[in-house]
Order: sequence, then structure tokens, then C-alpha cells
Amino acid sequence: MTRKPSDAELLDLAHETMQKKIIPQLEGDIRYHSLMVAKVLGIIKRKIGSQEENILGKNDDFFNLFKSNELEVIESQLASEIRNGMHGPGSSSFDVVESYLLNKAERKVTESNPNYK
Repeated sequence: MTRKPSDAELLDLAHETMQKKIIPQLEGDIRYHSLMVAKVLGIIKRKIGSQEENILGKNDDFFNLFKSNELEVIESQLASEIRNGMHGPGSSSFDVVESYLLNKAERKVTESNPNYK
């Protein structure tokens, strides 16, 4: 199974492509506008990184269940553990995992539908 790149990785690739391959070939106003777009991509990339750090900081109990501190690795491990019957009702980790997953689902819905709630 191939791994889906994170939002931060996609932005990083777009930013790097703009900076190294596109902008050097441009001149005049189009170069100026492209530099502005590259700057915005950098800002958004930092913002997403900040949000990921915020997620990590707000869910200490959840993240203490895992050895990694990388969100994608943790979520992959979590999915595998859930498929194998771990973290079910009655387990000591159920409430923490349930809370994390409900918050994540709500964040995703809010991202795709800003009018949610």
C-alpha cells in the first residue's frame, strides 16, 4: 500500500517547485506574483505544522500510548491496533482513543464544511 503524502508534504513540494524550478525562469510582474504565491505557500506550510504541533500538545494522553511522535506513524499503528481488537470498549485506552478520534473527525468535517456547527 502506498502512503498518502501529508498536507504539509504536499505544500512543501509545491513550495520547493515554485522556488527552485518555476520562479528562476520568470521575469517581471509574473516573477513578482509567483514570489508572492511562494511566500503564501510557506506561510500555510508553517500554519499546518503549527496545527499538527497543537494537536500533539492537546492529546498527550493519547500520544503517550505510542512510541512514535509522528502523527502519520501513530495513526497507522492505531488503525492496525483497532483492526486487531485493541482499544475496544472496556479497555483502559478506550476513552482516550475515542476522544481523539471524535475530535479528529470533527476537525475534518469543519475543514471540509466551514458552516458545520
